[in-house]
Amino acid sequence: MAGPPVIPVRPAVATIGNNLYTIQFGFFCKKELQFEKTTRIPLRFRLGSLDYVNRLEGKHP
Repeated sequence: MAGPPVIPVRPAVATIGNNLYTIQFGFFCKKELQFEKTTRIPLRFRLGSLDYVNRLEGKHP
């Protein structure tokens, strides 16, 4: 006779990948990040003034 069936045990805590935040970036954000990692120069591409973009992003002073 065979013993009881073996049931695989899964870990109780799921891990979150290191890129969870960055995979949701848009095209230009990904390119800015790629450029900054390569050159160490923080490049920001905006369509409009800084105040306008901050308003759109909800960054009120």
